[in-house]
Amino acid sequence: MPLSWLIKLVQGTSYSHYAIGYTSHTGEYIVLDATSKNTAIKTSKRFLSTYNIINEYTVTLQTDYDTFSLWYEKLLGTPYGVAQLLGVIIKSSRLGKGIICNELVLRLLHRFTQTHIYDIDTKDLNDTDKILRGISDER
Repeated sequence: MPLSWLIKLVQGTSYSHYAIGYTSHTGEYIVLDATSKNTAIKTSKRFLSTYNIINEYTVTLQTDYDTFSLWYEKLLGTPYGVAQLLGVIIKSSRLGKGIICNELVLRLLHRFTQTHIYDIDTKDLNDTDKILRGISDER
C-alpha cells in the first residue's frame, strides 16, 4: 500500500494492515481483506506475496461457517475507505462509506464474539491490537 509508511509512522507500529484469515469449507486457507481497491477474498499465497505477517491472533467465532460466509459475502466489493484511512492518519473520526482493514476486523469481532465494540469508525490500529490481544485464544 502506498501510504503504509505514513500509517506506521502516525500509529507508531511496525505494521499498517489487518486481514482476516480462515480455512474455507474446502480446507484451503483464505484471506478476507479490505484492500486499497475493495473488500475481497484472496488465497493465502496471493496475500503473502504482498504482505508480511507481523502479528497473528486466533479468535474463535461464535457462529457456523455458513453464517460467517453470508456475512462476508455482503461486504465483498465494498470500496476501500480512503476517507476513513485519512481519519486514522490525522487521528480523527472517519468519514465515508467504505471499509478499511481494521474496521473489517472489528466488525467481525463485534458480530461473532462476545466483544461489544462501539464507535468502530473511531478505532485505530492500536485500538484494534488491544482488542485482539484481549480476546485472542492464545491469552
